[in-house]
Amino acid sequence: MIGLVLLISGCTNNCDKLEKKIGILIKSKNYCDTDSDCRVNSYSCPFGCHSLINKNANLDDVNNKIKEYYNKCVSCKYVCNLSPDQEGIKCENNKCVIK
Repeated sequence: MIGLVLLISGCTNNCDKLEKKIGILIKSKNYCDTDSDCRVNSYSCPFGCHSLINKNANLDDVNNKIKEYYNKCVSCKYVCNLSPDQEGIKCENNKCVIK
């Protein structure tokens, strides 16, 4: 029983680390020079409904880590609101924001 608790605890810790790493990767894709550089990319729980990213960002690393997360970790589900209109997404201080 103790071994099982340690195994589950280790998986949870690894999943928490992977989740944080994915969050950092997603945030690193949020950069812009103009409003038209920005777009919304929706990831499932626990990575958020409306991640703002650069439309030209290479998302291979993010997508691969998310696949790894869902293969190893327990996923959660929640309902997301509709994505914001593109007109409501602006570039401010080289970051995409929702206005």
